[in-house]
Amino acid sequence: MTEVAREQRQRLAFDDYVVPEIPVRYRDALSLAGTPADAEDLEQANTTRVCRAVARLDGAEPRAWRAA
Repeated sequence: MTEVAREQRQRLAFDDYVVPEIPVRYRDALSLAGTPADAEDLEQANTTRVCRAVARLDGAEPRAWRAA
């Protein structure tokens, strides 16, 4: 697989599996953190971790990353 194809696959996986879940993760983070600023920090950290691992998302368990 070429580098361009791999990057495109990662972008599609991120758009398909991660982006739709961000509002849900933010609500989860808000309930844990208590303040919007802290919730945003938690969600940003989680999304950053997911970005690094997005190539391993296969679609079998699209919400599994939320538990990370």
